[in-house]
Amino acid sequence: MNSMKQCNFQITINKLDDANTKGKTLDILIKKVKHKVVEFMDQDSADALGLSRAILTNDPLAEKEKILEENSEFYRHLVAYFGDMFQYQQKISDSQKEFGSIFCDLAAHEKQQTANEAFSEFGDKHRMIAKKQSESAVPLQKMVSDLQVYIDHVVPDTRLTIKKYLDVKYEYLSYCLKLKELDDEEVEFIAIQEPLYRVETGNYEYRMMLRCRQECRTRFMKMRDDVMVKIELLDQKHVRDIAQHLATFAKTMAKCHLECAEILKDRIDVPIEIDLEQLNISMTSGSNGGKRDIEEGEEAVVLNDNPLEGDLIDVDGSAEPIIRESRITLQRNSFGDTSQPLLGSDSPLEELSLIDIS
Repeated sequence: MNSMKQCNFQITINKLDDANTKGKTLDILIKKVKHKVVEFMDQDSADALGLSRAILTNDPLAEKEKILEENSEFYRHLVAYFGDMFQYQQKISDSQKEFGSIFCDLAAHEKQQTANEAFSEFGDKHRMIAKKQSESAVPLQKMVSDLQVYIDHVVPDTRLTIKKYLDVKYEYLSYCLKLKELDDEEVEFIAIQEPLYRVETGNYEYRMMLRCRQECRTRFMKMRDDVMVKIELLDQKHVRDIAQHLATFAKTMAKCHLECAEILKDRIDVPIEIDLEQLNISMTSGSNGGKRDIEEGEEAVVLNDNPLEGDLIDVDGSAEPIIRESRITLQRNSFGDTSQPLLGSDSPLEELSLIDIS
């Protein structure tokens, strides 16, 4: 047909060179940002806002990300707990050392040899306990340092890798969404039987997006495999290290307690001298006063056994009246007891006497 018309014509080919660079249009960047926002939104909220997005089904990395976050939170609590235990061990060690110094000072000021030796031995035992507590704090400090390295370096490095993976993932989803929109546009123009300029001119944009999506998918799959392997290794390290750290912690604390119990196993007799001289004098005086009161009470009971005999006043006038007083003294339970009054010279009551008026 060309040879019959004898005319020249030109064929133009649209080469897809640097399709990846040209494919990153403003529309792709906006879709990428939209996918980042929708990633942290609920499905119903995104549908209510009318945000179209592409979703990866059966993404195994989502579960791995949750496990990584749970492990990170667990390590934070573990570091806080072991850090408190380390501080408590240090405080116990300092307290025991202070006790040892106090007992050694008591021994230095003690004149009696046996007491000096006892206080010195007791102070040495407290200092030995302080040393054992300080030694047990060293493994705890090492454990805290290892766990802190996991939190400060391992987890952030893994998160950086995941961040790079998510960036590639959002880009891949953006290309998928763009191709879906182009397909829907072609379907709409076919339905209304109208020509589409993009299709009439070779559909260059669609083919460029296909190329970009294919290249991005290759990078996405490679990045996802790397992240999966890294998280899997990190999970294995977590299981192995946690078991090792907990076993070390249990062994360290058990060893420390056994050694401290072994130190305090032997009994120490601490002789303490008390000056009982003043106490004996006060006890002797108190007992003598009590005996005197008891004797007076017994004598009064004997004299007043028959109150009608003796102690009478003669009224005949032949002799001077003889008045013999009979005082009744009741026994008190103690020298300072005032619950029972004393009848007699010490009593505030009137004196009692019997008079015969016959």
